[in-house]
Amino acid sequence: MAGLTDPDRRPDWEYLVQCESRLREIEQMVDWAVKYLPDSAEYWCANRFIGHVKAIMDPFVGMGRGYPVEEAKNPADREIKVKTLDAFLAEHDDDQFLRPATTVQESLLRSSEAYDAVSSHLYAKLPHCRGCSCL
Repeated sequence: MAGLTDPDRRPDWEYLVQCESRLREIEQMVDWAVKYLPDSAEYWCANRFIGHVKAIMDPFVGMGRGYPVEEAKNPADREIKVKTLDAFLAEHDDDQFLRPATTVQESLLRSSEAYDAVSSHLYAKLPHCRGCSCL
């Protein structure tokens, strides 16, 4: 991982793949979907597809990366009461489940900039929408 320790490095696709190689597998999934999307398909929504891709990306890049799956709270278990925002945030502090980042790479992978870089890279690979409500 030589060269991956610069805390001021801006995240780009190749740099992020060096930090987290499983992102390449997500890219391969997108490439496969694009390859097998028929040119004659009347309906295709790139925005809807990228939403599914982002759900797959979540454990690997962005803010969701630091939450261990086995320990993450189920949002459906939360009891909803009307209260002030401060009271709600104090009671539901999700950061208590966040593992600390111990490397520069881990800090970078958890950033919103890294998430945006990965999702932009993958979205750019998709064909434009056709026949969907986005148009």
